[in-house]
Amino acid sequence: MDTLTIVDRLLLEIRESVSCASRITVISIDEAGFSVQLGQSAKAVVAVSLCDPERPSFSATYPKLIVDRHGHETIEEQISEGILSQGVSWIVRKVFRYGFVPPEGYRRPQTNSGRAGADASGDFDGEQFTPADSHQPHKHKP
Repeated sequence: MDTLTIVDRLLLEIRESVSCASRITVISIDEAGFSVQLGQSAKAVVAVSLCDPERPSFSATYPKLIVDRHGHETIEEQISEGILSQGVSWIVRKVFRYGFVPPEGYRRPQTNSGRAGADASGDFDGEQFTPADSHQPHKHKP
């Protein structure tokens, strides 16, 4: 199978896996892989390269949220190898939705897909979401 065809096919699968394909910007593409910006955040970039064309598997570099035991959040670059196309699509959907791949069980509003009320920084109606907010009822402004 032609490697460009494999890469093109994966890119098509990714576009079909998100709610608004027009929010996917292809930064670069060649026979070895591609890089895409997802949603509104310029930091929400996933780079994919073909590892094995015989059994199409891929390597992906993407932003991942790390939460330490004290609840401090940092976003770090993660590299995963040997991923099948479905796994790459899963990563893309998470980065499209949040701007990063969150840990399992993560509860936070979508901040990257262009939801009404959100700006590119992830602020909602001028209020910054913090983890403590997730346990508080939403207060309406007078």
